[in-house]
Amino acid sequence: MGNKQSSSCMNDSARLEKYGFERKTTLRQNFLCNLLRKSRWITAFFTRTNLTNREKEKKRKEREGREKKNEDAFYKKREHFYIILICNKNTSAMF
Repeated sequence: MGNKQSSSCMNDSARLEKYGFERKTTLRQNFLCNLLRKSRWITAFFTRTNLTNREKEKKRKEREGREKKNEDAFYKKREHFYIILICNKNTSAMF
């Protein structure tokens, strides 16, 4: 990363005196500009992480919903199968 500055943060600090007031102000401005840039990156990172977690949670809920539907369908088929067996036993007992 280094000390690379964007053009919007630079105020020709190379031409100013080593201990001049203007140089200190420029260094302070550059420091604040870098800090702001880093905080934006961190904010963007955490925002993206939060969105990713929300997407994962949404997919997990969808998957659980599908599993529940499949389970319900399985038990319906099973109940239907038992009803047919019971009906067949009752019918065969009648004859």
